[in-house]
Order: sequence, then structure tokens, then C-alpha cells
Amino acid sequence: MHTVTEKVLVDVMLSLHLTDDVVVKVLLPDRPNIYLDVQRRRSYHIPTEQEWLAASVENKQELCPKILIFSHSINNVSEIYTWLMNHLHER
Repeated sequence: MHTVTEKVLVDVMLSLHLTDDVVVKVLLPDRPNIYLDVQRRRSYHIPTEQEWLAASVENKQELCPKILIFSHSINNVSEIYTWLMNHLHER
């Protein structure tokens, strides 16, 4: 069973900056609570873009779903992490 077209797969690979030598393994999740939600960033302002994440962690704490955030650089990841930790410690 295919869940994406070849065109969509190519688009995802380009968006994630995956090269042709990357092996893509496509498997259906073995649990019903695993899903993929892709959202386009509205701005480069971290507090604006990541407020939903801070609210989820703050409100749900240990029950917050596991979330992966893909970024183009380690510097962006560092900025998001620093902002999130500072934001949560302020509360």
C-alpha cells in the first residue's frame, strides 16, 4: 500500500535536504498513535513558531506526545532548544 506519490516523496526528500544516497524505508507504523503532521513555517521568529510546543509541554508535561522537529542547521536547533528551556523555566 502506498501512502505517498513519487512526486510527494521527492518533495519531502528535497525539503529535508536528503541526498540520493539516503535509503528510505517505508513501513506502516505498528501503533495507531503514530502519525505525521507537516506544517509550513509561517516565520523565522522562534517564539511565534514554537509557542504551540511550549504550551503542549507545559500543559501535558509527561503526557506530551513525542515530537520531532526537522531543521536546516544545528544552530536553529540550538536556538529552539534554548528558547524552549528558557520559556519553560520562566513559568
